[in-house]
Amino acid sequence: MKKWLASFTLLFLCFSILAQKEKKPAFTVQYSSVPKIHARAIVANETSIYLGTNEGSVFEVAANGTKSLVLNFEKRPFRELRDMLIVNEKLLVMASGDTSAILIYNINTRKIERTQIFNGVFLDGLAEEKGKIFAMGDPVNGYFSLFEADETKLNFVPVKAPKAAIGEAAFAASGTSVHRFGQTNYFFTGGTPHMYYQADYAEWKKVALPYSPCAACGPYSAYLGENRWFIAGGNYTEPNVGDKTLFFSDDKGMSWNECPNSSTGYRSVIFGQGKKVFTAGSNGIDYSKNNGKTWKKINNGNYVAGTIYKNWAVFSGMNGKLVFYKL
Repeated sequence: MKKWLASFTLLFLCFSILAQKEKKPAFTVQYSSVPKIHARAIVANETSIYLGTNEGSVFEVAANGTKSLVLNFEKRPFRELRDMLIVNEKLLVMASGDTSAILIYNINTRKIERTQIFNGVFLDGLAEEKGKIFAMGDPVNGYFSLFEADETKLNFVPVKAPKAAIGEAAFAASGTSVHRFGQTNYFFTGGTPHMYYQADYAEWKKVALPYSPCAACGPYSAYLGENRWFIAGGNYTEPNVGDKTLFFSDDKGMSWNECPNSSTGYRSVIFGQGKKVFTAGSNGIDYSKNNGKTWKKINNGNYVAGTIYKNWAVFSGMNGKLVFYKL
């Protein structure tokens, strides 16, 4: 009898999960019709959303729904755009590759003011707070590639970096594995997964993360919420495996616990506002309205990046698509 009840309960739970219906987005914007185009770099200000694509183009989607092509790079190293920041009416566009670049685009004049090249460095992400911009890239000669710039001069210079473990690297899935929180720099790595942090330019320290050690395993995104932190990722070569993809921390990253009944597969981005948290990846979007205590899958599509824009959660999908969910 006990075995029968256990089997029935398991069957009921599985049926309930499968029976969950998608929640349709409030609306969708088609910013480009180029086949297979997608934007891993996404950032917003009060008036617009900017999207940096895998085709070297930057699009602007305005609040009234109009779309425009802002920049278009036909040659490398500016084809693969992985992250962007808006600092003092300047759009910083990060192009990643064996040689990377950061382009400074003036939003008001609509012109590129300057380009800084990073020879031999694959950049993974940018972060800004309290007048400083932090950039992180994959290891070179055994050490991570770290740079810093003042927000007024926007000239990146190398800074002291920690040594990488064997097989350790960063993931540039959505440009969200790099953060500044107060006066502390953070970045998250995979392969041999860690969280690195440096407070007030002291020595770098690290915390081991509870992902499986493999070349494709680890955190692909981090969301440092006001009361709880989250990391999302997994193994992108096994996108439908939901174990060890999403974790939370209540002590600013010193320890991590797996979120119960959270995602159903690999996730490339996590972000939120207040107690509302969203995470997305190649097989859907998951949503929590109570700071990660419970989760619900609301979309089954393939999404690579996302952000908050006004009172919307915005997700960047395949083939030039943006979807909007009301917060």
